[in-house]
Amino acid sequence: MDDAFLRAIRADPEADLPRLVYADWLDEHDDPARAEFVRVQCELAKLPDHDSAYAALEDREHELLAEHEAKWLGDGPTPDEWTFRRGFVDELRLDPYDPPPAEWLTRQAVTSVTLTSRVDSPDIDADAVTPLTNVLGMEGLREIDATLLVDGAGYRRLRGFIREWDSPGKKSLMLAGFSGSLGFSLLLRLAPVARHLRNLRVTNVTGESGREHLRVGAHQIADVLCDAPLEALTVDNANLTA
Repeated sequence: MDDAFLRAIRADPEADLPRLVYADWLDEHDDPARAEFVRVQCELAKLPDHDSAYAALEDREHELLAEHEAKWLGDGPTPDEWTFRRGFVDELRLDPYDPPPAEWLTRQAVTSVTLTSRVDSPDIDADAVTPLTNVLGMEGLREIDATLLVDGAGYRRLRGFIREWDSPGKKSLMLAGFSGSLGFSLLLRLAPVARHLRNLRVTNVTGESGREHLRVGAHQIADVLCDAPLEALTVDNANLTA
C-alpha cells in the first residue's frame, strides 16, 4: 500500500519532502512511532550537533530504535551492519555472497554500500552477479565502497556488475587492491558508470600481481575519466607512473 511513497523516497534520496509526506501517511495509518522516527531523524540531519535541540532529539532517536528497530528491519536476512538515516536504512555493510533479498531492499532507502570479504568463500559461480544486482542496482544508490573486498572471487562478481552499471545518479566509487591482472583501468574503461563518476578513490593499485616492477600508468586512469564530471579523485598507496 505504501509502495508509491517508498519509490518516491528512493528516487530522490536527498530530499526530505517525500519522507515527511510518508510520515504524515504513517500517522494516518496507525504507525505514529515510525512517523515520529522519520521526522526526528530528518530534523537531526539538518542540525549541527552543538544545537540546543540536538541532544534531546538524539535521545528520542535512540529510544525509538531500541523499541522498534527489529520491527522496522523486518523478518528474514539482514546485512552485516546497517545505519538508519532520515527514517530509513541508508548505509549497508554486507558480504557480496549473501546480500539481503530484493524484497527487503525495497523497504529501505539505501544510498551507500560497503562490500566486505570473508575467508570461507563458498563454492559458487564467482561471475554470477544477480545477488549483487539486487543491491547495487537499487534506485538511489550513490556510493559503492569496495576497499574491504580483497578476495578475487568477490572482485570478479563486482567487476561483472560494474560493467553493466549505468546511471547518472551513481556518484561515488571506492576501490582497492586492484592489480594489473585484475585489469583496473580496463574495468573502468568498460564500465558505463565511469561517465557519471563524481568521486573516485583508488588505493593499493599495483602492476601485475607479484611483479612489483610493473606499474600502472596514471595516464590510463586519466584517459578513462576524461569525460566524467569528476569532483574528487583520491589515489593512495598506488604503484603509479606519471
